[in-house]
Amino acid sequence: LDEERDIVDQIASEINGSWSSEFNIRFEVIRWERNALPGVGKHTQDVINKDMGNRYDIFIGLMWHRFGSPTGQAGSGTEEEFEAAYERHERDPSSVQIMFYFKTQEIAPVQIDPQQLSKVNEFRSKLGKRVVLWSEFDTPQRFGDLLRAHLNKIIASKSKENLESLAPKIRNPALDSVVSIDAADSTEINNALAGMEK
Repeated sequence: LDEERDIVDQIASEINGSWSSEFNIRFEVIRWERNALPGVGKHTQDVINKDMGNRYDIFIGLMWHRFGSPTGQAGSGTEEEFEAAYERHERDPSSVQIMFYFKTQEIAPVQIDPQQLSKVNEFRSKLGKRVVLWSEFDTPQRFGDLLRAHLNKIIASKSKENLESLAPKIRNPALDSVVSIDAADSTEINNALAGMEK
């Protein structure tokens, strides 16, 4: 899924160029190839986990017809990373947004490894039992459209949360009172409102 993984980078860059200054939100894509340092661990995924840690707010999982290789802790690196994100979400739902995508594009039968495909299907079933809603896509372009829409919804949601946190300062003034807002509050409110224009 190299093309789809590159699309994540492209869309993050696109959104950062369009909205980051307006909404004070910036996406930085963390990928093991560029963020994990060479090192020693119990297994390869352990080295990656040490460098990646919990430094992310959004977990984007991608899977097609291959599940991956066992890590010692899970059936694949993707599964191990998902489990870490899921456990974190269980402890504090606001700590991480989990978004999982399955590619449905058909491939030639000679390219299918039945054991790998079976593991993908088992994993998808496990997500369903945990009430994890995932999205499906058939082409890289469709994935890009979905991801762009989903990330924009996250931005809108965060902007709404920012406005709601300011609401007590401007909500329900008494009819005969004068609302007094200091300069810092005024700047914060104006920035939040400016972000909601779109």
